[in-house]
Amino acid sequence: MTAIEPEKEATSPPDLHFLFRLLGTAQAVTELVDAALQEHGLSAATLRLLTALVTAPEPLEPDELQAAANGSDANVGHLLDGLERDGLIRRTRQATNGRRVRLVVTARGRARQHTAAIKVEGLGSQLAEALGGGGVDAAAVRRALSALREPSRQRLPAVSHETQGR
Repeated sequence: MTAIEPEKEATSPPDLHFLFRLLGTAQAVTELVDAALQEHGLSAATLRLLTALVTAPEPLEPDELQAAANGSDANVGHLLDGLERDGLIRRTRQATNGRRVRLVVTARGRARQHTAAIKVEGLGSQLAEALGGGGVDAAAVRRALSALREPSRQRLPAVSHETQGR
């Protein structure tokens, strides 16, 4: 007869704790930004899209916008529908190819992006100050976040939508 081993205590490696803290922090910051933008009728995601459109040298197509906005929003079409419904952007058909759509920011959209960006910049300054006040080098944090975001697309394996649920 084989002896039954007592159950081992569940543990998780330090890297897993780090990953969960990073994800939790990102979610908390997004919630702060969303709350700050609520009075402007925007979210972090819609402000990101509006900012990409405002700063683009010419109107963008939806796929160009997704790339300009770091391709992070799977629901860009839904977000664009809301921005259009609120009168912040309009979709225009290209004269040379009527099937292609360009996204144009309206005057109302530019004004809303401007006031919302100022609000978020203030929040960003508060977060940077909180980090600096805690003895953390805010510039080093910015560099680390940039290093995580940009090269990670090239170094980490791609996750397909089919494997995300597994």
